Amino acid sequence: MKDDGVYGYNEERFLDMYKWANIQYNDTLKYSTGFTQLLLESPISVGKDLYNRESLLHKTIQEFQDICLSILKDAIKTNDTELLKWLLNEVISSYSLEYHKNLKDVFYTKPVFLEQMKCLWKKLLKYSVQVLYGES
Repeated sequence: MKDDGVYGYNEERFLDMYKWANIQYNDTLKYSTGFTQLLLESPISVGKDLYNRESLLHKTIQEFQDICLSILKDAIKTNDTELLKWLLNEVISSYSLEYHKNLKDVFYTKPVFLEQMKCLWKKLLKYSVQVLYGES
């Protein structure tokens, strides 16, 4: 096994984890794309302040998503052609306005997962927090 000696990163173990995740993903979902997310060898813990900031950020993002869904649904309901031009201008023809008009409310949902680019190394994470929140 190879350890780079800096972050305790073990290349072979990570490759085995990704191989396992690919097999699980493809076999379970019957896909061939493979697992595309990042994995950790073990759980990490963040401080209460950072957790609270991230929770607030997540809540803010969800509120924004709720507003966006509401705007889209209202524009469709009232047939606001000017707004709909902006909201649906780049969708493929199979997802046109008529498609959206026929969708039931149950299909207008927020994403279950929200991917945020995060650095797992302590020094870079600490630097990011300092830059974002002005802390030392």
